[in-house]
Order: sequence, then structure tokens, then C-alpha cells
Amino acid sequence: MVGVTRRAFAPFRCGSLRELGKLIIDAGRTVGNVLLQYPLHAGIIGIIMTATGLVEVFSRFLAGISIGISTPATLGAGPALVIMGIAYGDQWTNMIQPFWTIPLLAIADLTVRDIMGYTTITLFVGGAVMLATLLLVGFA
Repeated sequence: MVGVTRRAFAPFRCGSLRELGKLIIDAGRTVGNVLLQYPLHAGIIGIIMTATGLVEVFSRFLAGISIGISTPATLGAGPALVIMGIAYGDQWTNMIQPFWTIPLLAIADLTVRDIMGYTTITLFVGGAVMLATLLLVGFA
């Protein structure tokens, strides 16, 4: 709520519209290359999926694996462990493309290239810790 309020009153905190425009342009320059690639990727995937019929293949695939949701129960894993494994996996893959850092990059005047080495190290170290923990808890 505080973030929404700050963004709503941002034009009033700047001395002039020119200053606000400069701040927006500077922030956009920092993260512009990341923001540009996602609409392009979505458009390419949209064209590929509709033009080649992959939508039907993909939906049949998802319907087929939805039957396998009960598989963790047959392996002896409880639903809580499975849900936490999914949540940890989602958080872990956020290190591959750190979208959560976009506001921080603008504030710190960095580019994605400046932090990718650190997030890659975090990806591998965090993945090893997560895998070891899930294996230990899963067999306990």
C-alpha cells in the first residue's frame, strides 16, 4: 500500500514535470533492455504456438500429466512436501531471470549485466541447498 501511495504522488514530489520525465528516462535506460525482450518473446511464442498447432499439443500434454499429480503420494511424499517443493522451485528459478531486481536496478543505477553473475551463483548454491533439504526431509 505504501508503494502504491508513493507512486501515485510521485509527480507531486518532483520539482517539475521535466524532473519527473528525467527520472523516468533514467530508470528506463537502466532496465530498458530487460523490459524490451519480454513482449518480443511473448509475440514470438504466440506466433509459433498458433501457426504450428502447438497449442493443441501442449494442452493435450498438460491434460495427460495432470493425471500424474497423485504420483508423489505413491512415492510416499506428503502433500505439504510436494507443495513446498513447487514453491521452492519457483523461487529458485527466479534467480535465472531476476525480474524482482528491476526496481532495485533503477535505484542503484545498475544494469542486469552487473548482477547476473551474482544471481547465477545464488542459483547454483541455492539449488544445491534446496535439493539437499528436500531430499533429507523427503526421506525422513
